[in-house]
Amino acid sequence: MISWPKELINAIAKRKSVLFLGAGISANSKNKDGKSPATWNMFLQNIITCKKEKMQPYLDELNELLNKEDYLTACEIIVDIIGEQEFGELAADEFRRPGYCTNKIHEAIYSLDSRLVLTPNIDKLYEQYATNASHSTIVVKSYYDEDIA
Repeated sequence: MISWPKELINAIAKRKSVLFLGAGISANSKNKDGKSPATWNMFLQNIITCKKEKMQPYLDELNELLNKEDYLTACEIIVDIIGEQEFGELAADEFRRPGYCTNKIHEAIYSLDSRLVLTPNIDKLYEQYATNASHSTIVVKSYYDEDIA
């Protein structure tokens, strides 16, 4: 069991914290066929495999990065090789189009009533849950929105 620092518990309770949700949150979700989203390691490995010809000159470097669990750098290299549009389509095919459902962890996070929740997740599952639970009263912003600063 996790031993949470009292200061953190108090900050969350007083709504004086920022929650950051990573990919592990969505790993608990499933679609109607029982499929869960791929881990970042598996997702990137699948791209490397299906785009092997384009990836060939970078295979050693990409495999080394994946072994070190440096998914961000590996992802940046892959995007540079195949382009943002193709990467975006592959990501949508894996993380959005399969129709994953929200789960209890999304409900638990929403119930914390945080003022600000940040997530780089592609799947949008938490945003869907929070939008529905709040009857569309939350505001969802993207990093590139002009007023985000």
